[in-house]
Amino acid sequence: QRYYSEHLVGGDTRTDNHLEPGASLVFKDALMFQSDVKLDYTYQMNRSNDDTRDYHDNEVRLTVIANF
Repeated sequence: QRYYSEHLVGGDTRTDNHLEPGASLVFKDALMFQSDVKLDYTYQMNRSNDDTRDYHDNEVRLTVIANF
């Protein structure tokens, strides 16, 4: 939860609640020996008493990891 001291919404101080759950999958030795592929997913949700600051977002990352 985030509180703002200077942003006022209808006479009240702006307050945001941010939730960001996620999951990851790692595929060991997926491309070749000693290289992994990692897939990350994150869902972001922000709720605010300022309606213009509410949002939902999906984020997907694909990472290749090479170990030497």
